[in-house]
Amino acid sequence: MIKSLIQRTRRSYSQLLVIGLSFMAAALILISCKPKTSTEPVCVKLTKDDLKKWVTDGYIDSASLPKLAIRFRAAYAFPGKGYAVFAGLQDSTGKLIEASIIQLQVEDTCSKTHIHLSPFIFTGVIPANLTDWPIWTSSGKVNDSLDYIRLEPDNYKYKDFQFLQLNDFVYKAGTRGPIQVPHKTMFCLAPCPPCENCRLPCPEPCNSCGAKTDTLQ
Repeated sequence: MIKSLIQRTRRSYSQLLVIGLSFMAAALILISCKPKTSTEPVCVKLTKDDLKKWVTDGYIDSASLPKLAIRFRAAYAFPGKGYAVFAGLQDSTGKLIEASIIQLQVEDTCSKTHIHLSPFIFTGVIPANLTDWPIWTSSGKVNDSLDYIRLEPDNYKYKDFQFLQLNDFVYKAGTRGPIQVPHKTMFCLAPCPPCENCRLPCPEPCNSCGAKTDTLQ
């Protein structure tokens, strides 16, 4: 009887070990599948495949394109702790389409030596109209010539505060070109708040900016 009990105990431990190892393996697989992140502020990119997936998923078409904005949100800790940028679509009412949220890829070829963010920086919502980028066909599809859109983090000073802004560049067939946005602002997607940077309709949590008509001053 004692021998039988020992054998059963050994089998139980073996089963627990197998289950434990299985969970560890599954966790490692999930971790390895996560988008690459960085411990320093770096460039990230919104790829042609990211945009095409939004089209395929039915969020973007020729009718909705002029009414949609893209909302960027950075997760930033003191240099050496972590940096990541997320993007999602915002509908014509200013509401975030949660199912569209993605994490942007780190761009390995972008040097970070020119990027120096303040240790104490605010990371507000950063909105941009999809039509600001000349990357669309008349039918609401993504131009095949697009490679990706690079987003470089930078400091944005507002009064006595430092906000994070994103400088945006379009890459087409190996070339780099500036993006034309309203009021002749170049290379800059500014955070909201401050209200002067908010677009209509303002994204949450900037709803109180709804009376503003300025865009990306």
